[in-house]
Amino acid sequence: MLKVYTNSPLLANVYKGLVKCYNIQGDYREAVIANQQYAELNKNIGSNDAYDAYISLKKSYEESEIRHKLTEQAAEDKMLFQKQKYSNILFLVSLLIIALLVVLSFLLYRQVRVKKSANQILEKSNELIKKQNNELRRMNAVLEDSKRQAESASVAKSNFLAVTSH
Repeated sequence: MLKVYTNSPLLANVYKGLVKCYNIQGDYREAVIANQQYAELNKNIGSNDAYDAYISLKKSYEESEIRHKLTEQAAEDKMLFQKQKYSNILFLVSLLIIALLVVLSFLLYRQVRVKKSANQILEKSNELIKKQNNELRRMNAVLEDSKRQAESASVAKSNFLAVTSH
């Protein structure tokens, strides 16, 4: 319990000034404590205004606490919204990357199939060219043999004509 001094009204005015200072600074907790002491002094002095001021300050303090909690909740909600937003963006980017990989895989598969079919066509063309080259070589050999026979027949004819003409 607070001791009542001989100059209690002066001390009550000091507490009243402290209440105003704390209230201006927004330090409602200290304002409530100072107001309680002011109210106790005024109770001893016989004033009821201090109690009303105490109730008013207590109500202000409670309202300040509620505003503070609401502000914290709003900040948490905003942070949660940002996290959800980034999560959605990350999900969409992942889907886009997967879709691009699927398209790229399809294009690569198609490219491989086209190259395989082109290689098969080239192999068939190469086989045909090899057959035609072998046929041409055989025909060249036959022609070369025929040329040698013709030259030998020409030499034999020339020798025959030379022998018969002398």
